[in-house]
Amino acid sequence: MAAFVGLGMAGVVRSGRRVCVCSAETEPDSGPGWIRRANPYSGKPVYAETVEWSVPEMEETPRNTLERIVWWKSDEVDIKRESLPFLALRNRVMGLEKDQGKANGSLVLEKLKRKPESKINRVAEIRYKWPDEEAPSPEVDSMRIAASAESNGDVAVAIQTDSKYFAGELQHMNRVRAASELPIICTEVINQQYQFYELRYHRADAAVVLAAVYAKEDMDYNLKIAKVLGMALFIEVHSVEELDYALSFKGLKAILAGPRDLNSMRSSFADSQKLVSERIDELRSRNILVLAEGQEDEIQADSGLIDAVIVYRD
Repeated sequence: MAAFVGLGMAGVVRSGRRVCVCSAETEPDSGPGWIRRANPYSGKPVYAETVEWSVPEMEETPRNTLERIVWWKSDEVDIKRESLPFLALRNRVMGLEKDQGKANGSLVLEKLKRKPESKINRVAEIRYKWPDEEAPSPEVDSMRIAASAESNGDVAVAIQTDSKYFAGELQHMNRVRAASELPIICTEVINQQYQFYELRYHRADAAVVLAAVYAKEDMDYNLKIAKVLGMALFIEVHSVEELDYALSFKGLKAILAGPRDLNSMRSSFADSQKLVSERIDELRSRNILVLAEGQEDEIQADSGLIDAVIVYRD
């Protein structure tokens, strides 16, 4: 299936993906904060006497850190496909399923869903650094955190596996699985569907996709892939507009309410509660799970709107 930039457009194929041929003026943004899936090509006019033609070139720099990460993922996955084509990766996942079964996404949703009158569920976080930090924290030990998570009262483990901006590794999920039976939520930024199989091969039970990145048909496809693999899928939303977009999908079962700073990538629990409150009636009537992120001290102001929270370690 072709991958589209923004929320739907035609374009040219680059490295097996369809990308936008448009200028900044014609780019079809769908609201504030929407993230372009790849650096758009621009048709630069070239003149030679009476002949004029267009030369495609990369047009812009990323608007923020999140968009920079999304673009990097596009290039990174293209490189990975060269050494491990999709069919070979899919065969590896099928072999894993034969030995160990599919991911247990339903268990993820069951573990994280908040029971009436109970406290918010906590998710242990494994993140080595933020994009604006120079070096990873030496205090982060994935196996130690995973091994102690259940005794600390955590119901799952969330792990950021991006190597360039967060100093993570996909193999860290294998280490977490060796140390704990708790569900694994991978918070890797997903740009291409190839990554679902990659995450599953490394033992992820759930993944996160950005509402701001995917066109409707591609988001539908994301939901289908996750279902085929048995994974739970969280659609991350940063605004009411993105939340409404996520709610337009009948297959939606969970969201990550993360109105984060798109440069620091940090999210506020208070802002998450405010966002969720805008559509709480529909979220509850459809029994949609709500996950958020935040600092330990922020969670004390829990108002009962959110089911579970990924607790920042710093």
